[in-house]
Amino acid sequence: MHFFAIGCKNKIDKVIPTAKVTHGELNLEVVETGELRATNAINIFSPALSWRFGQLKITRIIEDGDEITAGDTVITFDPSEVEKARIDADANLEIARAELDKMKAEHESKIHELEANYKTAQIDFEISEIELEQSAYEADVTKKEIQLNLEKAKISFEKARSEIENQKKINKETEVQQLLKIKQYEIELKDAEETLRSLTVISPESGLAIIRENWASGNKWQSGDATWSGNPMIDLPDLSELKVYLEISELIFQK
Repeated sequence: MHFFAIGCKNKIDKVIPTAKVTHGELNLEVVETGELRATNAINIFSPALSWRFGQLKITRIIEDGDEITAGDTVITFDPSEVEKARIDADANLEIARAELDKMKAEHESKIHELEANYKTAQIDFEISEIELEQSAYEADVTKKEIQLNLEKAKISFEKARSEIENQKKINKETEVQQLLKIKQYEIELKDAEETLRSLTVISPESGLAIIRENWASGNKWQSGDATWSGNPMIDLPDLSELKVYLEISELIFQK
């Protein structure tokens, strides 16, 4: 018995492209998106604001990219809380001044009363001195009584004088305290008035307005947003020198 084996072989030719390699520069064109920023810019900040006035809420802000002129209003903040504080400070100041006037009148009346008591005590003391001088021929018991009356009159006289001095010190101290209160209300009123004016932000220069990003929302600042004191809000870039800010994957540099 004979066996025959027949084998078949498929041969596929593969064509591999080749090229001549030389040393030289490799130029790759990469298209990415980024942001143009000025090297120098004027920053416009939100106004400095005391904590007692609450947050700064934007009621109006110019559009991003607007052309503005020096002196233009670029941001307006809600004045409600500051105006309330101004009204309160003004009312408190008026009350404090009225209280000082009333206090001075009461102090003056009290001093007049004490001075009248002092004059009465002085007269009683002088009378007792005269009575003592005239008691040379009186009985010892009478002399002792007159002497006792003189000592009492002297004590009353010195007490009346001391009361005037003490009352003047008290009056001065209470008036100083009231004046300090008035001064504090004057400061609060002035602060509120200056803050009210600062809620209207004016551009210091002319230029192209670039609105900053609100980090809380990720969007540009807009009406209704609340910001904090001294926060940069708008940039006025110097367009004579610009920089490009963009992100490029490091994989591109590995090609």
